[in-house]
Amino acid sequence: MTNSASVSATLRRNFGRDLQSRWNFRYLYNQQDNNNNDGEGGTLATLGVPDLNNATANLYVGSGTSSVREIGYSAGLSLTYKDRYIAEGLIRRDGSSLFGPDARRQWYYRFAGAWRLGQNLNIPGLDEFKLRSAYGTAGGRPRFDAQYETYSVSGGHVAPIQLGNKNLKPEFSAEWESGLDLLLSGRWGLTVDYSLTTTKDQILQ
Repeated sequence: MTNSASVSATLRRNFGRDLQSRWNFRYLYNQQDNNNNDGEGGTLATLGVPDLNNATANLYVGSGTSSVREIGYSAGLSLTYKDRYIAEGLIRRDGSSLFGPDARRQWYYRFAGAWRLGQNLNIPGLDEFKLRSAYGTAGGRPRFDAQYETYSVSGGHVAPIQLGNKNLKPEFSAEWESGLDLLLSGRWGLTVDYSLTTTKDQILQ
């Protein structure tokens, strides 16, 4: 079962004729609850009776439950000056129950800028020539049981499977991207991108 809710708002304001601003705010909540029961068996005592009590060999019964909570909110600002210079910034606070109690909430951010150089050149047939660059961060999530010490139970015997990590924190990735966009005569376009991503605190079993 999944329940989610989000609220967002956008505010715009112009400062004179040259500077336009846009504010974005967002809140998100997500809840995932799972319960499962399964079983199997073979060598039926009576044919055509699909019941576990009818199995006489390889009997298996299993069950599982999981609950994940996520919450996040963000605020962003975009500025455009004379329709040529663009700057954007975003800051985000994310929380997830998939991580240890001391690392469930993390800050992330993104900054970007662009220069529509074609607006300054006034070259016939040149519709767009934009240089842009951005830098941002994000976090990676583990599977549900990564922070817990786990065991298996079979035939009344308990055996350890995974040590777990109660201090588990997100993978942290940072990406820098730069590029240019070119459009000629409304027909011919060219996009060039270069990006570099680094990740630390990788989640390993």
